[in-house]
Amino acid sequence: MTCSPATLKFTPAGQRHCNRFDRAARGLMIEVGQPRLETLLPYAPALDEPLHVQGGAGAAIATRIYDEFRGMDAAAPLAIEGLMLELVAWASRRDQGAVRGGCPSWLLTARELIHEQFAGRLTLAMIAEVCGVHPVTVARAFRRHVGCTVGEYIRRLRVEHAAAQLTESTASISEIALRAGFADQPHFSNVFRRYVGTTPRRYRETFAK
Repeated sequence: MTCSPATLKFTPAGQRHCNRFDRAARGLMIEVGQPRLETLLPYAPALDEPLHVQGGAGAAIATRIYDEFRGMDAAAPLAIEGLMLELVAWASRRDQGAVRGGCPSWLLTARELIHEQFAGRLTLAMIAEVCGVHPVTVARAFRRHVGCTVGEYIRRLRVEHAAAQLTESTASISEIALRAGFADQPHFSNVFRRYVGTTPRRYRETFAK
């Protein structure tokens, strides 16, 4: 598995793994003791599976943990514990983006369509027409099986795409915002800060290759 800047990984205990870095790298490894992990798993089953994410809100939280670690003071252990729980919550909510078992087959088609056209002007009516169901059916099934609304899912995909572009390309922030489907840079900045916890400019300064 190749790790580039702003990579966040979680490996379940006992699972073999091997990492490759595309250049000299510095990272922070955190091991969670089994007793502590067992108290978290009932609320965060996503942590029982491997996780490998490039950029986004998770990487931003992890960077804050690293900053606390580097500037260790009397309050740092408490801050680190709180941020770790925030990271666990993020991972659990991100796991809701996967379509859950028992869903209708057309919902998989809807999800594929959204992934292909998230930067465009998709509407519930357009998705419903492709899937052959009513828009209300799409909205209800998506929330039930995916755990969020269609709009929230699209917004998250746009932010994740933009986060990757901020670290991998030299395009301006306004260009990245438009390509990801945002109406303008101010709107993009507000949504990005809400999801990632920092501004697009600060994110780029932190993680750019």
